[in-house]
Amino acid sequence: MDNKKQSLRLVFQEGDLPSLHPQQNITHIRCVGLNKLLFESLTRIDENQKTVLAGASSFDASEDMSKYTFTLKDTNWSDGNPITAYDYVDAWKNAILPNSDCLRADLFDIIENVKEIRSGQKNIDDFGAKAIDNKTLQVKLTHPYPEFLELMASTIFAPVKKITIFNGPFVLDEWNRGKNLILKKNPGYWDRKKIHLNTIEIDFVKDIPTGFSLFKDQKIDWIGTPISFILPEDVNKTDSKQKLSDFILWAHINMDHPHLQSKNIRKALSYVIDRKYINDAILFGSDPISFLPTSMAPSKQDFEYSLEKAKLHFEAGVHELQIDFPEISLGYFNRPEMIALAKYLKNTWESNLNISVKLIEKDWNDFREAQERGDFDIAVCYESALFPGPFDLLQLIEEKHNWDKGTYQKALQAAKSSANKTAFLIEALEALSEEMPVITLSNQNEIFSVNPNLQGYYFDSANSVDFTRSYFI
Repeated sequence: MDNKKQSLRLVFQEGDLPSLHPQQNITHIRCVGLNKLLFESLTRIDENQKTVLAGASSFDASEDMSKYTFTLKDTNWSDGNPITAYDYVDAWKNAILPNSDCLRADLFDIIENVKEIRSGQKNIDDFGAKAIDNKTLQVKLTHPYPEFLELMASTIFAPVKKITIFNGPFVLDEWNRGKNLILKKNPGYWDRKKIHLNTIEIDFVKDIPTGFSLFKDQKIDWIGTPISFILPEDVNKTDSKQKLSDFILWAHINMDHPHLQSKNIRKALSYVIDRKYINDAILFGSDPISFLPTSMAPSKQDFEYSLEKAKLHFEAGVHELQIDFPEISLGYFNRPEMIALAKYLKNTWESNLNISVKLIEKDWNDFREAQERGDFDIAVCYESALFPGPFDLLQLIEEKHNWDKGTYQKALQAAKSSANKTAFLIEALEALSEEMPVITLSNQNEIFSVNPNLQGYYFDSANSVDFTRSYFI
């Protein structure tokens, strides 16, 4: 290993970062990987997809697995000050306040009283996590949750004081807005002997052909998902790698739109989609077998293509609502395959259901913010789990969509706390099929090319690529 060559060069083709704060950028997949470079929580997921201790040196769990007590390692912030259990508690409290900027505060709901605090029914002093002393953190759960340690690996649970001080393997050296980001090794990181890269240089290059040219000219070390893109016509021009990912493509339906509150309308929109065509001709993905990625699906679901059923459900929905169906908006981000998919959906919905669809195209950052605000009637977007297993994606549907979810919530809660999860997961997925708050479109294939000298990277459960312990040979 030549230490002089330990500099990684990347491009982010979704543009500049919305934030460096892990609570405020967690829904941006390029930021999930970046967060792991700058921040660290109590645990982390290693290259073998195993949960290992990170900020914590040990933990004890109660007999019923509903209370965890963590002892912290002797670690410091990048400014030299010690990291304490109070830092964790303060960061978590900031995430769950009713007016919080945290994009996935629902991930904290497993901790005692968080749901009630987020809804304003209880005070922040009732929070189920507390610092016993500087090195001891106690966390009480609402119920036993076997995946709790995996959940803690998400950097949304990392301690954060301000975004100029870090506790991960790297620190921020430069951030030139709209241009680039430069990271350097954190000399005070507790596991620094296993960190081999000296710097990581990230350019913000939105133009896809330009990014590909940079890779061909050996000016960057990675091209393709999940941080950049390869056009279909360029796939065979490099030694590209492909693998089925855990990205799932959903059309999120905004149930605050009164005309989309009918499940017959939502089912009609789904039945009219030819998933085999869009995956073969547009997305180069795989036909979905579930609302979940293939690797997480407990059973196979049928997403039937039937114009006849689509028209029957649409007529039933219009009759139920007693309306002339209005124009609906379809939001998407400006990647080539998303543009082509949006045009397909517009054409198929308009020609087969006789409705008007307004297309709204945005770059990724603007799209994600608009989606969070509920600006679109329907928004097409890839999603991935932030921790291993199906529960994050299923919880995302529960949290972000306003629909008749009683049966779904009951089954999901039972699956989380039961030793026999499969039956309850199937019941929850059947409820999704009946209510259709999202329309499943595709299971994405990862396509990327990498400098053959780069070693030690791996994909995590969120489908981000983890470069923390990478190196060049």
